[in-house]
Amino acid sequence: MLTNRAGEIITRWTGYSGADKFIASLNRALADQRTIRQRTAQIEKQPNANDILFLAGYYSGIREYLKSNEYYRKAKTIGYKYDLSYQIFTNLVNAAWNDVIEIEDVLPMADSIQRGTHKANISNVARMFGQLARKKNRTELIPRYLKAGISATSQDPKSRQTHNELIADFLLYARNDTAQAIIRMKSGLGADLNIGAKKMLIFARWCSERKINLEEAEGFARKATGLVTSGRSRGM
Repeated sequence: MLTNRAGEIITRWTGYSGADKFIASLNRALADQRTIRQRTAQIEKQPNANDILFLAGYYSGIREYLKSNEYYRKAKTIGYKYDLSYQIFTNLVNAAWNDVIEIEDVLPMADSIQRGTHKANISNVARMFGQLARKKNRTELIPRYLKAGISATSQDPKSRQTHNELIADFLLYARNDTAQAIIRMKSGLGADLNIGAKKMLIFARWCSERKINLEEAEGFARKATGLVTSGRSRGM
């Protein structure tokens, strides 16, 4: 948390991915040391996109997701030209994940994004909503977004893993065919599944999150753990 001498909050962070990135974000904060209170007052007096988006990000970071969405929607009212639907959707997913709202409250924004043209957002909706629906034991809602996600990732080599997982999920949740879903997930990871620790972990986690094929998944997880000695993969 960065404050002024009076203890008023300028900004705050939760975690960081590397010292260089944190130093850069700290320097940005030091370049504009207005407090949250001052930014809020400025918006009330003269709304501007910079302060509105700053506060939207701030409230999202401290898990006040619905307040964050108030600011994202306010940005639209002042003519901000970029679409913020995905940011609003992410906040809604997090709010539902933490039992602030119901999963049904996420559906209208998810539907809106799926009708759009931004392929990365479409595939992310399918993936993120699937995670939420599993947590809430509402897996009957998962097929609602799978076809659009599969289509959005079909031509992108960088989305090959996501594409494979979405097809496997379609077999699992839309077709209710667990055996074929497992076969598809394995085939999508390739012939070196049995020797690559990273792919073993992907498969083990996929099974674990869906509560299927757990005995084989545990075997892959244990084997992968024996193949790595340090770093992120070992922690996973």
